[in-house]
Parts: sequence; structure tokens; C-alpha cells
Amino acid sequence: MKREDVPYLVSNALGGRPVRWAPDEVTIGDYDGRERTLEVFLVNVAERRDLMAALRPLRHEIDTAAGGPVVIIFHSTRESHRLYADFLWQFDAPVLRASPSTAT
Repeated sequence: MKREDVPYLVSNALGGRPVRWAPDEVTIGDYDGRERTLEVFLVNVAERRDLMAALRPLRHEIDTAAGGPVVIIFHSTRESHRLYADFLWQFDAPVLRASPSTAT
């Protein structure tokens, strides 16, 4: 899997929620994994534990494609609409592209 496929894989695993790599211009501060930070939108607090559990079987594949451990930031539904409406408006439902090795 390629790095650019990771948001699609994660979005598919989380029921089609919008997912993206955190853009440099939006990510504030410097921390280990900043370049490997995924933002997941439309997630309320009560759902977070179950969504992290849904990603557990994929973590090795995701981390390998990202080049190290991925940091996941969840944005609540309210804050997603308030702060990231432009991104949500442009987000297309994910369609994971088959890699050449799995295409028939």
C-alpha cells in the first residue's frame, strides 16, 4: 500500500468518514509523528474507542505505509462542521484503488 492510499483505507474502515493527512499549514506545533498525522472527521467522543478498535487490525499496514506510527486526531461532528466545512464539502466518499499486485 502507498501512503496516499492510507486515508482511503481508514475512511473505508470507519464507515466512510472523511479522513485526510493533516496539512502542514493546519498542524500547529512540533511533535513526533506530525508528518504522519491523520485527521478523522465527524466522530463524537462516544465513538472513539470503537473506531480505534476497528483500526487495530490495520495498524501495521497503515504504519508501514506512513513510514512510522500514525497519530490519529478525531474531530467531533460539531467541530468538523464549524472548523472544516470546506474540507467536508469537497470530500468524496472513498474508493480504495486496487494496487497493481491485487488487480485482476
